[in-house]
Amino acid sequence: MQHGVLLSPDRARRSGWMRLRAAAMLAAALAAPAWGAELPGTGVTRLTPVAPGEQRGPILPILEEDMRQTIQGRFEAKIPELTYQLAESVRNYRVPAVPRPTTDTARTILVDPTMTLENDVVGPQGQLIARAGTRVNPLHTIALRRAYLVLDGSDERQVAWAIQELRGHTRQPITLLLTDGNLAAAQAAVPAGTPVYPAPPELFTRFPVETVPARLSRAHDQLRIDFIAEQDLK
Repeated sequence: MQHGVLLSPDRARRSGWMRLRAAAMLAAALAAPAWGAELPGTGVTRLTPVAPGEQRGPILPILEEDMRQTIQGRFEAKIPELTYQLAESVRNYRVPAVPRPTTDTARTILVDPTMTLENDVVGPQGQLIARAGTRVNPLHTIALRRAYLVLDGSDERQVAWAIQELRGHTRQPITLLLTDGNLAAAQAAVPAGTPVYPAPPELFTRFPVETVPARLSRAHDQLRIDFIAEQDLK
């Protein structure tokens, strides 16, 4: 009897055989390999995966170049051209002229850089550093260990004098400040590694550098300026 229906012996046997066959197929399916095996009685073969189960497809290499490598490669390819352009600009660069005459009289003056603050000096967090009216000497906080030679780079005599100064004062580093002349030519004339820069205009407005060549150095709490006489130039 099936669902209240009385089955004939033959039909009952067929129904039991079908249930047995279905159970056998299910057992075979569970016992068969998960991949690459044909399920009994179905004609269906499972495909063998080419990637782990968590991947949905094959992994292919990225054909596009990494953007960082692209930028770095283009920059490195530009370096020779940029280096050449920089060398050319320095070679052809002429210092903005700040005309200063020579002098017949050698002399030395001392300049006291002490200043009186007109306003309060406040730090980035609002803290008071110094009150208005305070006298401050920058040499008390700034270590001026270099000497500065101010000269006209277009005057061969002054360049020769600067070379002698560089060779004779090896214990103190020296920087050249040019009032005129070709920057690259001056760099090539002096010993290698000597800093050579255009003289800043503020040098002549803040300090009485009236003639060249001149030597600026520190003398305790004061700034010493030595003016070199023209007859001392060789």
